[in-house]
Amino acid sequence: MTKSRLLALTLFAAGIGSAGVIFDSGNIPQTDSNVLFNCVAICVNGPPSVVGHLQQVIPDTAVDFTSAEGLSVIGPGFNAVSGQNSTTGFDDMAITVPGHTFTSIILQLTSLASMPDGTVTFTAFLSGGGSVISSALVDSHTGGNYFTILATGGSLITELDFASICSPCTSTSGNLMQDNVSQVRIGGVSGATIVPEPATYGLTGAALVGLAFFRRRRTP
Repeated sequence: MTKSRLLALTLFAAGIGSAGVIFDSGNIPQTDSNVLFNCVAICVNGPPSVVGHLQQVIPDTAVDFTSAEGLSVIGPGFNAVSGQNSTTGFDDMAITVPGHTFTSIILQLTSLASMPDGTVTFTAFLSGGGSVISSALVDSHTGGNYFTILATGGSLITELDFASICSPCTSTSGNLMQDNVSQVRIGGVSGATIVPEPATYGLTGAALVGLAFFRRRRTP
């Protein structure tokens, strides 16, 4: 087995062996269901919140989007949520699936055309209590900013929040304001009543053994 492959297996085992959340730039496919806004009964087109629904897995399960700046849907049936005010946008959002947890979410952020490059920071709240905060991830003003959030080690997410800032900020630009969030997909949706059990110690042990191997090979 090559050293690179062993390292990959080691990190994989470490991720499974301890509960947490991975935040990554890019569109990394999971077993996700599209969030749409073409329903009649549960959809709400703001303000201040927008309520859509999952297309697959659990049909018509509501998905809530909330921002301090207020939100609205970009046309019925579209998979996009915009700021209530199209000229000022929004810089924060909370996404929940009321009464449920989930294990993955993919979304795309597009900032206002007038904004510079910036960063976005995600916070995932977990069903067992506590939260996990991402590092500041690059959010380009040119668009195409996909992000994938994946719970690991038995973690279950109850809410995902994000906040964005410009980089560098000026007196006129202020915070990085988003024009819309789109292509939202959520996976692993289930009831939110069970606190996950700790992951097995065997996988954690396997990760430690692998790391010890690399340390020994690198020692002169």
